[in-house]
Amino acid sequence: MPMIRTFLLSIQLGLPVFLFGQGRMSFLTEAHQTISLRVTAYGKKAKDALANAEQSAIKEILFRGVPGSNQIESPMLGTDEALYMKQHSKYFNELFEKGRYQTFIMSDVPVSEFAKDVTKKKSITTDIKVNLGALQADLENNQIIRKFGF
Repeated sequence: MPMIRTFLLSIQLGLPVFLFGQGRMSFLTEAHQTISLRVTAYGKKAKDALANAEQSAIKEILFRGVPGSNQIESPMLGTDEALYMKQHSKYFNELFEKGRYQTFIMSDVPVSEFAKDVTKKKSITTDIKVNLGALQADLENNQIIRKFGF
């Protein structure tokens, strides 16, 4: 119950909300078939925190959408993450567990040092640019989504 109150208070105050248990995310910019997000993520090591940030960015695009973006305001797949992960477990295992998500990351530029934050957890903030066109084509080629117009 306290977590729900904190979440609702965060929304009312316009504070960043923690996503996927990893950190905060905000929209930066977009260009033709690309999007840049600022992500704060946690990990025991800087490498782990950066991987968590990149995975969170991909999950945000696939399952949540990015408010403020013209290209991906709504999620690419839908909001039922558990259903998609179950129905297409082989694809998502390869994407997240085997690191294929990195092929869609065009750049990952840390904007803060890897250090303890106010909650005493080690975190890093990074700007991540994602290739939306390649991600969508991959989803289509693996029959996770239909090709537009077909």
